[in-house]
Amino acid sequence: MAAATSCAKGERDLAIGEDGALRAIPPSFGKTYLHIEGLETSSPVIAFKAGNTTNSLPPCATRIVGSHSIDHISASGSWDHDARSFPHFVRVNLYEDYGDERFDYAARIEIIFDLKTTGLFDIKRFVKLPNSQWERMEELNFPRDCNPLMGRPNQSFKPTSLRDAA
Repeated sequence: MAAATSCAKGERDLAIGEDGALRAIPPSFGKTYLHIEGLETSSPVIAFKAGNTTNSLPPCATRIVGSHSIDHISASGSWDHDARSFPHFVRVNLYEDYGDERFDYAARIEIIFDLKTTGLFDIKRFVKLPNSQWERMEELNFPRDCNPLMGRPNQSFKPTSLRDAA
């Protein structure tokens, strides 16, 4: 799914407000928020809220994501394409060892959420190739009993409130 969404019509960068709000998303999706905290602790929180639904990544997944030193976070999204091909989405990138230039980072973790349901599409890690803008995908090694993509039929975990996720 990540490859398909990389070519999505109208994918645009999203500014993340101090409160986590993603204000550029149309009001028809409801207020949208990204809640990320404690990435360098043993129990980080990563949650996405759209309208009245929130999806929090399970602790078994966030512990692996948070085990990396995250220096920069960015978000982008697309909602102008035909949702029958693939749903409207928000992509979150958590960069490791982020530098001063756009492509100056060691690796990034990409998390893609369904904008309508907050379901999780994909979570992957990409490592930058030396002296290049190219990356190679690296699987995140979740514990055997942890598969963040297989929680429910729509591949999301049971929504919780942001308050419960904190």
